[in-house]
Amino acid sequence: SIKKIDKKVILGNISETDSNLYRNLCSNISVEIPSGAIIKEKFSPIKADKIKIVFLGSLSTPFNINGLIYFKDKIFSTLKESLDFDFFVIGSNPTNSVKNICKDNNWKLIANPSDQELENILKGMSFGVLPFNITQGVKVKIWSYLSMGLPILATEIFENYDFPNDIYLAGDNLDDWVIWIQEHFNNLEYRYKAREFFDNNSKISSSKVIKEILI
Repeated sequence: SIKKIDKKVILGNISETDSNLYRNLCSNISVEIPSGAIIKEKFSPIKADKIKIVFLGSLSTPFNINGLIYFKDKIFSTLKESLDFDFFVIGSNPTNSVKNICKDNNWKLIANPSDQELENILKGMSFGVLPFNITQGVKVKIWSYLSMGLPILATEIFENYDFPNDIYLAGDNLDDWVIWIQEHFNNLEYRYKAREFFDNNSKISSSKVIKEILI
């Protein structure tokens, strides 16, 4: 439990995430955090040795499982004909059906990673994917990808979402996907643009949004 702080405390040299935590837990009268004292979280994407597309989410919810099945049935094989890429499925508590679909298609399943493991893994990813044929609570997933500087590939059902088209492609024409992927792969400019869009528009920290998507 947290007891009331009677005296004003000035905090410095703390991360952006921790500063938000202190502000939420304590009153402005008790805690003062000068703006110049906040250390911005460093975003350091790295180039990948191969195209790496990632799916993030809880791996026991029907919505996400259906998304993986849709990706297998409608996207994966066609995309593989034109591109050499690895597909990563990362999330919490995968069901047996998720484990089997990953094994059958040689997808790389990473279950229940720690926060630090997840951050390190996502640094080397290339794109996030929204492989759904229905809309349901994907905004958090979008912000999760953008928080790690990942340009997003989405199905046509999400084409009316208002995100910059140089970091967000929505459509069902997989030839367009191939061209877009080839243009964006290992161009870190787009990864920095994705992260900048997140920093300028999201109301929560990158670490918090990533944790939320895996629950």
